[in-house]
Amino acid sequence: MLVPRQQYSRELKIAAMREIDSGRGIAEVARIYQLSPKRLETWKGEWRAKGELAFPGKSARPQTRLDAERIAELERKIGLGRLPSGRARLRFADRKRFSTTLAAVQ
Repeated sequence: MLVPRQQYSRELKIAAMREIDSGRGIAEVARIYQLSPKRLETWKGEWRAKGELAFPGKSARPQTRLDAERIAELERKIGLGRLPSGRARLRFADRKRFSTTLAAVQ
């Protein structure tokens, strides 16, 4: 029989990491939250690498269609249409016109 995998909330993970950051030891925090010290070590690595962006959970998603539409709208506003890709994009980004147009939008 398979046991479902335990899931922990982002809030719990951040609370545990803040306890560790405040100077408590991993073993002590593990006892307080009834977690494995190994699990805390794993979370600590992600916390150190990403800070407040760590533990995105299921809400982290790839770019949505709305995001893509918004990007296209903003590109049209600055008169670029669709930006070239690859090498052409690098050459295009070096042009003074692009820098001037981009500065005017910002």
